[in-house]
Amino acid sequence: MQWFSSAQGTWFERLHTDEENIRSAIDRLAGTGEPGDAEAVVAAVAALRYHWVVIGGYERARSWLTAALDAPGLPAESIATGLATLAFLWSRAGDPEQAAAVLERLRALTEHERLADPDDRLRYLEGLNTVVAGDPRTAVRRLDDVVERRRRTGHGIASSGEALFAGALAHMIIDETEAARAMVDECLVLSEASGDLWGQSYITTVGALVSHAEGRSEQALDEARAALRVLWS
Repeated sequence: MQWFSSAQGTWFERLHTDEENIRSAIDRLAGTGEPGDAEAVVAAVAALRYHWVVIGGYERARSWLTAALDAPGLPAESIATGLATLAFLWSRAGDPEQAAAVLERLRALTEHERLADPDDRLRYLEGLNTVVAGDPRTAVRRLDDVVERRRRTGHGIASSGEALFAGALAHMIIDETEAARAMVDECLVLSEASGDLWGQSYITTVGALVSHAEGRSEQALDEARAALRVLWS
């Protein structure tokens, strides 16, 4: 799924058109109780996680994941993916307590099963959730670490961009505007290179907030206007 590319608008329209068919297909898989089908439900819901955010489909997506995670015989890697997606959806829906409970389960599973976490997914989700929970200083420590690791491993916009966005927001909240601006600029370069218009709009909005915090009202207004122009271009 090319969420972070110039094809994102096409994908959104396609998913919007096929929304009923997608829900029906996942409903059928979720109703069998078979491990293989539960694994497919987790994979589908995880792949479409940003789709659920855009359309506000949090509750339905969470119910699918909860049912799939209860299926017997589900591989540990699928359980981890399901828990990570569930925590992401709770955070994005503004419920950090629910997300934190799921993240505790994910951390315990990762450590017990010694699962690989090459893109620091767990630490990113913990950082994101601490922003939502109103603890930006803890978020900064976690997200700075994730951003640095993802830089070293050469991750693209799909993972590096989301960490930079959350990190920039956390730095801005605690008035570390220089660090926030550096992350905004880095994320903007990645978004422009990949053709990710939504990413450009979101990170430009954070840039506007940074400019406002620095007392540069005219630049903040220009960036806010630019964010809207990019989104609706």
